[in-house]
Amino acid sequence: MKLLSFIKKYNFLYGIFSALFVIVAFSSISSAQITKNPISEPIEKSKLSIGLEEVVKIPDSGSEDEISARLNRLIPAGDGRRRLFSR
Repeated sequence: MKLLSFIKKYNFLYGIFSALFVIVAFSSISSAQITKNPISEPIEKSKLSIGLEEVVKIPDSGSEDEISARLNRLIPAGDGRRRLFSR
């Protein structure tokens, strides 16, 4: 009987705390200010630039009619370092 009374009180307190949590969460979300532009001043362009350089180019695998794989066999290096080489 005491256990049942404890469970009812626990459920009641759990419901109260859950309701308070939901109220606090929604009130803080609804009071948040949303601005259209968070950066008030325009960002100036700098003279910094980057360049891209192609280092590796994978060879074509053929046309749509004729598909041939260029990397068709991988062989372990054999030195125990788990490296693979194509042949």
